[in-house]
Amino acid sequence: LTPQEHSSGEHKRLGHISRQGSALLRKTLVQAAWVAIRYDTELASIFHRIANKAGAKKAIVAIARKLIGRVRACLKRGEEYTVLERIEAP
Repeated sequence: LTPQEHSSGEHKRLGHISRQGSALLRKTLVQAAWVAIRYDTELASIFHRIANKAGAKKAIVAIARKLIGRVRACLKRGEEYTVLERIEAP
């Protein structure tokens, strides 16, 4: 889920997500992000803020990137992932 970069001199341009890495892992992370925004208020608010500007598909990829960062931090610290403010399921 890393963005492509097209840079030259002083100009830094970030593009679409690259196709590097496992396609199955990318798909799984995006699916997990859809579930995460249903239960985590912080991720849901970030999703809605980005979706209003850029659309839902770009917003969910941004949430997937945030989610993998959180998963990495949990693995690094040896802790379980916990949701601080949980949205009640319907």
